[in-house]
Amino acid sequence: MSKNATDLCTLLVDEIYGELASRVFKELLCYGRLSFPGLLHHTRLTPRQLRHSLTVLIQQHLAYWTTSAEDNATLYEANQETSFALVRGGKYVRFTEYRHGDFAGGVISNLLLLGHARVGDLAQAYKLARPNTKSPQETVNGLSNSTSPAVLKTNQANSEANNHDPTIESLHLTLWDLLKTGLISAVNESHFRSDADNRIEAEKEMPHPKLRFKFKKEETLDWERSIQQKLEDWKHGSKAERSEITSLQRGKKRLLETSESNHDLKRMRLELPLTKAVIGSSGYDFDPKISETGYLNVSSLETGNLYRFKDANDVQENLVLRVNHDKFAVVARNQRLMELAEKCIGTATSKVYAEVLRKLEAKMLQCKEETRSFEDPDEIDASSLPHVSTFDLAALLKDSTDFAGAIGHAESDKVDLTVIDHPKKLRRKISAEDGANEATVIGDVSSDEDKDEDDYDSDKSDIVSDADSLPSSLSFTQSSKTTADPLAASKRGAFSTLRQHLLLLCEHHHHFLHHRPRTSSAPEKWAVDFSALSTTLLDVTLAQTISARFGPLATRLVNILSARGKLDEKTLTALGLINQKTMRSLLTAMHQSGYLQLQEIPRETNRQPSRTLYLWAWDADRARAKLLEECYATIARLVRRARVEREQVRETVEKASRTDVVGREDEFLGEGERRALEEWKAREERIWGEVGRLEEVVGIVRDI
Repeated sequence: MSKNATDLCTLLVDEIYGELASRVFKELLCYGRLSFPGLLHHTRLTPRQLRHSLTVLIQQHLAYWTTSAEDNATLYEANQETSFALVRGGKYVRFTEYRHGDFAGGVISNLLLLGHARVGDLAQAYKLARPNTKSPQETVNGLSNSTSPAVLKTNQANSEANNHDPTIESLHLTLWDLLKTGLISAVNESHFRSDADNRIEAEKEMPHPKLRFKFKKEETLDWERSIQQKLEDWKHGSKAERSEITSLQRGKKRLLETSESNHDLKRMRLELPLTKAVIGSSGYDFDPKISETGYLNVSSLETGNLYRFKDANDVQENLVLRVNHDKFAVVARNQRLMELAEKCIGTATSKVYAEVLRKLEAKMLQCKEETRSFEDPDEIDASSLPHVSTFDLAALLKDSTDFAGAIGHAESDKVDLTVIDHPKKLRRKISAEDGANEATVIGDVSSDEDKDEDDYDSDKSDIVSDADSLPSSLSFTQSSKTTADPLAASKRGAFSTLRQHLLLLCEHHHHFLHHRPRTSSAPEKWAVDFSALSTTLLDVTLAQTISARFGPLATRLVNILSARGKLDEKTLTALGLINQKTMRSLLTAMHQSGYLQLQEIPRETNRQPSRTLYLWAWDADRARAKLLEECYATIARLVRRARVEREQVRETVEKASRTDVVGREDEFLGEGERRALEEWKAREERIWGEVGRLEEVVGIVRDI
């Protein structure tokens, strides 16, 4: 881990959790995995102080821990990803409020403050109780009920002030919505272990089989897939658990009440094993299996023992929840892709693309699950990509007026289609217009030309057949103009407009979508290659950074080097059409900043400069690492600057934050204090706004 990243993560932990926790966290970042005696030696803290610090770090998922089975020694390790996510808490809350409402945003804010919490603790903190029941008083997972209401007192006061009194049903409905979208997830032991430790535990449960020489490669691949599937189930839950959440009903009706026969009940029990423990039980007396560590033991849980819902109004009180940072990274990537589509195509088309990405959001567990990379977009197998059908986007038709007029329309008799004709076919038409009764071909037509024309005709037939991919009630062919039903004509026009926007996204050189035509067994679908688009986002971010720092001519040089490889100054001058003096200044500036590399190739053994060839090269990976380090350093300086600005008006800020002063600043604060407070708020807003923009760059360069 670099020095800039270490300084930034330590500053963020110190800003929120204090000096004691940041001191231990810094030692873990610097020295790696340490035992308790090792931490005592490096931090010079007392055992009581160190235990308190480790409790805070583990509760907030800022430190991993694992206990060895051989010597029973516990080792601790810093979690860099979660520590940097501390700067994103405001965006998490704002997005949740926009998508699910203010109450859901408050739940996310509380989970960010607590690290993880039981559903029963959240209900008690909001002073919610189930009718005729009492909340459990025991302490579970290191979170005591006596401390939860104090931590969440602010949100309780805000809820009462806004006259939105939450109920136990509204809390469970909100948690169900967040679980369904993946913004929160259930906590298990694997979340407190590093990736390497989880891999070791998975290999212990699934040992490597004895390989036969003839099938060694195939068996190794099958075993590796099993290990990866085990790790995914630990991290995100099994497919059966995720499907149970999506199949729950919003309401008090039980999940299995709609069954009409015992045969159907038995079949549903087999298909949904998570519901077996729900049938015939009250749903409130379930006691999950707790390991000796106090957390849900994933290895001892049977399939379906993790959630155990009755319906959307019933979430188990002993279920421990946390914020799912991976899903928020997926949301951030979709937002960046939508902004790129808006910049390249337009606002209306970007709204259509945002709906496509939102439909696919539930299928994406994390950003880095696809590692494929394609050089030629035409070679992509669209069937293996996440996709959505045209009918899944029918919800856009409600707001079709927003993008109906974004694409121009011309009458068919006013469009000259000959400009897009195949060159060989156009030559036939020109010859026919010269007076010949039949189309004559100048010269002999080769078999390749006939093949090209056949391919062109087949391409046109594919385009026409796509228009018939909708049922007759929603078809938008030429016969729709003569229909007598204005409502059906309106629907056909809306679908036609929607499809035009989707085709624009397919035809763009960034390939935002990939088209899968309708077949006899499948409807028309639109796929997204997130792996290639992530690379596009990185390239666009690097190009914007180069252009902002060195100018647009520098971006032109980088594009040439990226496409051609290593080049000398003479070739760069010819290709870039740039003055040699200007080009040398740009190359030198980018080389000193670390974005370009220079290679010396001597023509003679004495290595004289006059007999040496200098080649300039662009390495995207090194440029990405350089940009990431600069972002870390800049954010750390901004955080320090915000701390200095706050220290200068510390007394005024403390006075203004008193409960008897809030809302009565004109009465208790003088004119100078009010002016100083307003100036500090304006400066802090600018500082943290810049931190937010840099965090978006880090998200693209590192996480996506």
